[in-house]
Amino acid sequence: AIQPESNATLNFKQLEQQCLDCNVVESTSSSCNQDDLHEVNRILSSSKDWWSLQDKLEKRAIQFTPELVVDTLRKCSLHGGAALRFFSWVAKQSGYRHNTEAYNMAIKLSGQVKDFKHMRSLFHEMRRNGYSITSDTWTIMIMQYGRVGLTNIALTTFREMKASSCNPNAST
Repeated sequence: AIQPESNATLNFKQLEQQCLDCNVVESTSSSCNQDDLHEVNRILSSSKDWWSLQDKLEKRAIQFTPELVVDTLRKCSLHGGAALRFFSWVAKQSGYRHNTEAYNMAIKLSGQVKDFKHMRSLFHEMRRNGYSITSDTWTIMIMQYGRVGLTNIALTTFREMKASSCNPNAST
């Protein structure tokens, strides 16, 4: 049960690990082309210059799928800025469309790099574009706020979740 902030003794790192254990956006996709995944990860970690990375990505014959994007974001979390630029770039590629899981992973990554404005922007983009806002989506945002001690915002987000008629799950 969530307690008022003054009594909160929750260890959000521990909660985050429990959530990861519950497979919120953490299952590695077996349907992803591993050669493409390796190539995209190699490119994204090769430089800090986005234009150079983008040029390399455009020159490769990579079939982008939501599963590839999710796995790329997961594996490139140490290169958060490049991974988030990749997420935006790939959305503009012909024949590609994000899915809820890809958005969830981008939201998680935005929170991990403490770009909460971008995290919220992705959430609103999901809603605008008709993607399903799941309890996992809400849980990821709550986790990211809680991880850095933004307990009031995490609790407000939890209340928003309940007000939107989305029921918390065990991870939440």
